[in-house]
This record gives sequence, structure tokens and C-alpha cells, in this order.
Amino acid sequence: MSPEDLEESEKRIAAYRDKVTAAVSEFDQAAATCDGLARPDIAGLASAKAAAEEEVRTVAGELGALAAQIEAVGQTISAVEGYRKQREEQERQYGIVGNLANLASGNNPKRITLQRFVLASLFEEVAIAASARLSRMSRGRYRVDAARIRIVRVWRSERLLTVPEGSE
Repeated sequence: MSPEDLEESEKRIAAYRDKVTAAVSEFDQAAATCDGLARPDIAGLASAKAAAEEEVRTVAGELGALAAQIEAVGQTISAVEGYRKQREEQERQYGIVGNLANLASGNNPKRITLQRFVLASLFEEVAIAASARLSRMSRGRYRVDAARIRIVRVWRSERLLTVPEGSE
């Protein structure tokens, strides 16, 4: 080996020794700092971490279930709102039908049923036709007074003679 190589090797050895001395010094300093401290329970911490992760998964699952329940409740509320609107519309329609039923059954201001009203209308039409026929047959002397439902004699004069009920 040449003297230069030898000198180079000695420098490397000295640098290595300095590094070893520094490392030993640093180790001693760390050991002095750690004196009186308990070593951490790595296995206990790892099991605590696993338990915490399991708890997080459990809570996340419960959160998902609650979100699904909230969605279901929202859909139920929407359905109930739809049923409420449908019920209001049906009540409105049933109210109209109820009013018509009351009118037809005689629960109206004139207290007349639909059947009586129709019969009265038909009778009035028959009375008008009968009056026209009777007037032609009697050459204008008689007519049917639908309001009084009786035959009235009409006198040929300027005035119309009304006959009180009960006479004739």
C-alpha cells in the first residue's frame, strides 16, 4: 500500500471512530433521558387501536342505518302528504255530492224533493197544453189555471172575471 493510501485509510478510520463516539454519546444521552420512563405497551396500544377502528366501523354502520331510516321516514311523510291532499280533494267532491243529495231529498229552502219538483214541472207542462186544448175546444170560454189547479170560465168582456175557490 502506498503512503497516500495508508493516510487515506487512517482518515477514514478516524472519521469512523468519531462517528462511533458520537453515536455512543447520543445513545448514552437518550438512555439517560429515558431513565425512569416505562416502556410503552405496544401490544396494548395495538389492541386499543384495533378496538377503536372496530368502534369506528360500528358507528359508521349505525350511521348508515340511521340515514336509511331517515330516508324511509322522509318517503313516509311524502306519502302521508299525498294522502292528505287526496283526502281533501275527496272531501271536496263528497261535499258537492252531499249538497246535491240534500237538495234532492228535500233539505232545501222550499222543502221540495227532486221527484216532486220534476212531477210539478211535468204537471205544469201538461196544464199549459191542456189549457190550450180546452181554450180551443170551448172557443176561448174556459182555460186551465195551473196556479190554482182548477178550470176557470172566461167571460167575453173587457175584463177577466176571476172565480173564487169553492164556487163553480
